[in-house]
Amino acid sequence: MWISVIEKAWAKVKGSYFAAQGGRIENALRTLAGIPVENFRMSKIRSQSQAHQFWKKLKDADDRGYYMGAGTSGGQNDNNVCGIINMHAYTVIAIFKLDYTNSTSTTPQKMIVARNPWGRSEYKLEWSGSDPRWNDEKLRAQVPLGIDPR
Repeated sequence: MWISVIEKAWAKVKGSYFAAQGGRIENALRTLAGIPVENFRMSKIRSQSQAHQFWKKLKDADDRGYYMGAGTSGGQNDNNVCGIINMHAYTVIAIFKLDYTNSTSTTPQKMIVARNPWGRSEYKLEWSGSDPRWNDEKLRAQVPLGIDPR
């Protein structure tokens, strides 16, 4: 939850969330917490190999207990796609693989648990909190930190 606290403090320092560059948390982490920051852009991933390396870095950072945030680019309003808001910061709470097998997939699902500090909008596609697969207690038990994804 520290990411959200740091984001709010940074917005206070800058005068507003917009002035703090919306969904970009790295300036706040670097300035207020003295945390070294590495920035990744999903739009730069062009191959499965790059996607795999990106996932490994995220998982390693999570395993080491690093603070992580995610941000979106886009317009200067609250428009969203599938519940993900433009120009917004999210707290990354956990990264894990979910052992899930069905008729089309035997590969573990790569999952990210993120929190919207506004609490007003929620991801709405596959594996969202309303996905009926989360009714399976064995799947819910794999989510770290005792989080119920529903």
